[in-house]
Amino acid sequence: MFLALGIGFLVYLNNEYGITRDPRVALKVPAYAREFNQYNVAIDQKREEIIKLARNNPELYKDFSADLESLEASYKNLRSNLSNAPNQEALLEAMVQNLQLQVDLLNRQLEILQRINKVKNDNDKENSDAPVI
Repeated sequence: MFLALGIGFLVYLNNEYGITRDPRVALKVPAYAREFNQYNVAIDQKREEIIKLARNNPELYKDFSADLESLEASYKNLRSNLSNAPNQEALLEAMVQNLQLQVDLLNRQLEILQRINKVKNDNDKENSDAPVI
């Protein structure tokens, strides 16, 4: 009986908010579920873009990944403290802020990769347009 209620609640949360990458948060604080889901979707999309743009620059991708992993580790630490936190609201706000920082970081990384690729493409075009002597 309890299992059926739990599954029903998860279905409700999924329909209402979309299950986040972290369903424990959705179960504890459904009001944050939609916000967490939106950030997680944005993070996943931006990571995919970075992977595509960084194909020709694996060292830079490695550096970018290390920066993001640091923020992800902080997020996981916050999440692990959620159930025992005396002020869960403040901890949830810190988790949201961490997700915002991840999105901001990924946006900056995308800008850098786009600039690098533009310069490379411009240089390639100049070299292909140069007269052959």
